[in-house]
Amino acid sequence: MPLLPSQLPQYATRLIGRTRARTLVIDLLLDAQARLVTLYGQSGAGKTRLSLEVAEQVGEIFRDGRYFVALAPVSQAQFVLPTIAATLGVEESQHEAILDSLILALADKQILLILDNFEQVAGAASELLELIRRAPNLTCLITSRQALEVAGETAIMVPALQYPELGEDYQLEDLEQHSAIGLFVDRMRTRQPRFRLSADNAGALVDICRLVQGLPLAIELIAAHSASLTPQDLLFFVRNHLSMAALNPKQSARQAIIKPVLAWSVSMLPADAKDIFAQLGVFAGGATVETIKQVGLVETMPFESSLNALIDRHLLQTEQLPGQKARFIMIDAVHEYALEQLQKTGRLYYLQERHAIYYQILSETVHQNIRGADGAKWIEQLRGEIHNIRQAMIWSLDSSDGLVAQRIAGNLYFYWYRTSAYREAVAWLEQTYQHSNRSDLSAIARIATGLGGLLISLLRFAEAERYLIEARRLWQELGLPHDEISAIGNLAVLYGTLGRLHDSQLAFEAALALARKVGNQQREILMLHNLGTVAQERNQLATAQAYFEQALALKQQVNQTWDMFLTQINLGLVAVDQGRYAEAEQWFEQAFINAYAIGDHDSLAYIRYARGISAAEQADYVQAELHFRESERGWHTVGNLEGVQRSWLEQAALLIATANYAQAAEYLHKVEPIEALSQELQLRHIILATRLAIAIDDQAAMQHQAQRMLATALASELRRFDLTMLQHSAAVLVATQPTLAAQLLATAEQLRVERNLHQSVAEQQWLAQTNVARLVPTIALDLTAALQAAQASLAAQ
Repeated sequence: MPLLPSQLPQYATRLIGRTRARTLVIDLLLDAQARLVTLYGQSGAGKTRLSLEVAEQVGEIFRDGRYFVALAPVSQAQFVLPTIAATLGVEESQHEAILDSLILALADKQILLILDNFEQVAGAASELLELIRRAPNLTCLITSRQALEVAGETAIMVPALQYPELGEDYQLEDLEQHSAIGLFVDRMRTRQPRFRLSADNAGALVDICRLVQGLPLAIELIAAHSASLTPQDLLFFVRNHLSMAALNPKQSARQAIIKPVLAWSVSMLPADAKDIFAQLGVFAGGATVETIKQVGLVETMPFESSLNALIDRHLLQTEQLPGQKARFIMIDAVHEYALEQLQKTGRLYYLQERHAIYYQILSETVHQNIRGADGAKWIEQLRGEIHNIRQAMIWSLDSSDGLVAQRIAGNLYFYWYRTSAYREAVAWLEQTYQHSNRSDLSAIARIATGLGGLLISLLRFAEAERYLIEARRLWQELGLPHDEISAIGNLAVLYGTLGRLHDSQLAFEAALALARKVGNQQREILMLHNLGTVAQERNQLATAQAYFEQALALKQQVNQTWDMFLTQINLGLVAVDQGRYAEAEQWFEQAFINAYAIGDHDSLAYIRYARGISAAEQADYVQAELHFRESERGWHTVGNLEGVQRSWLEQAALLIATANYAQAAEYLHKVEPIEALSQELQLRHIILATRLAIAIDDQAAMQHQAQRMLATALASELRRFDLTMLQHSAAVLVATQPTLAAQLLATAEQLRVERNLHQSVAEQQWLAQTNVARLVPTIALDLTAALQAAQASLAAQ
């Protein structure tokens, strides 16, 4: 499974010192046995910087990439694996937890994960260990204030940098060999290129390094002021601030050193920059310029100059990921201090409320636009804001009335669906639905709509139906037909998934009528497309084609070109069923061009699958195999397990057709247990198992599989396999009940005429290879009567 391109944060400055530690960690990473390495140490010791320097040096070892996962903005252990998955570009499968999706994606990958600031999410250690255990080529390099103290961990303490101890003699010319002094001098030279150590300034630098105990972060913060202050001036200010902190000897390094240095550094800022610094503490994972302006109180401030001042003082950093706007971020210790300062201003609650309302408004904008042509753009924007969105919802649920969280969750359900974050979505939606606040019924209705749709994906059908019925009732009560269409449409999808095709058709028809009544053309298109799909499953090909053509014409009319390929694929499949292969290929080619243009890899895999179906029906088994293997790889890439299973089933069909029976059995076994499959795939699996038993003349298996096939068919409204099932039943019964077998074959031929179904070359070849080829069709039966007669005959044998 391909991952996103590997990208590591880059530093404009070089790493000073750490030669021994760097060599030790690299040697460990070269050792295949050390797969969990933790760099631990006090705050500000430079653990992150060391981990990234090591990662840069070991690129050749980890051929599939090195990935940096920033965990500082992650406040709860449950979000660690989703954050790792987002960094790698791994999507959660509908049928398995995110841990299993990661294991599948990393199974054959030689990669290095750098998990930064793990201490506040240490509860995720057990899941991380399981990931390492089941992904044999994965190595994790962790930074944390404490070692994890788990089995298999190699923990390395990262000490502060070296400096001359009190009373230790030193020579001026050797002073920079002490790594703390070397760092200080290097950073000062970035601001004063002509700076040199001298007898006049060396003592001040040594004293500063002693005061901050060689902590790199403290040295970086102090050196950031060296353009305007001499080393002696810096010493004076730092000594005064640290002397107050020294009154409490039990404080951690962060409290005793980093916090006082930060306090001094911030005190040197202009008043406006101080204010913006504190306000930035409200964000999790940073923010863009536009977001800071919207959330913060910066209308009258010299905003850009203040941000530049913070960057210049090493209090703020910039980060830009592909496809996203530049973000301003704070390292963990600085962010914690900024939040403390914001609390002291008395404006923390007010800014948290503004922050939450901003993300509520953003979620509303996304809800309105994510299904449109710019949907991919909104998805990328939300990916960059996910930590802030989570924080806004947590704040609303914990510190407010929960209303903002309800509105955000309801607005984002389709975003979560599009990004395959099924379980996190359901957790948020259930939590906000169960909240006692019922002041905004539209928010509750939207949550119920989203929950119903997402629970279908997780196969929790009874709950899904309950939520969707409630959602429809609420939308009707509120008089909001546009939203009611969504609830009805999701109900129709649910019924279709359960094989209740008549109910599904009625629901889609109701949604279509409502969409037309209120002039919602986007929903009208969707319902036309879905009605075409239902007709396809019921083997009503002319009806399906008419619906798809209407949908495509309306898309062209309103210029909804971004998802035109979905309808084109289905028109191609209808053409295949009717034997119009050249026309089908034209549809597939158009669909491929359109899907490729927007990078829809799931649909590209489906197009390859559809082309495989077309080739297989024409008995071009070599070409069909190529298409099915490509579709399998494509669906595997995007984590679509059902798609992979589709490809496996059709590869099994090819292997039966080419008399590779043992391999066919292996492919069928890979798809088991079939109870977890959709009804369509269950039937397809049973039909192929029956066909395999017929091919190898396994009488017991033929009887068993045919009975399962007929029982499933009679309990289902799925009609696309009727003709095939009649033929397979005839093949099973031909030896013992030739008259009934002939009637079944006659019924199949009658269906072919009634439904205008094409007899493919592959079907002709299969019939010729079975004993039914010698049967003379007699009087056809009613379809249900034919299936019941076959079932009764098999049960009696």
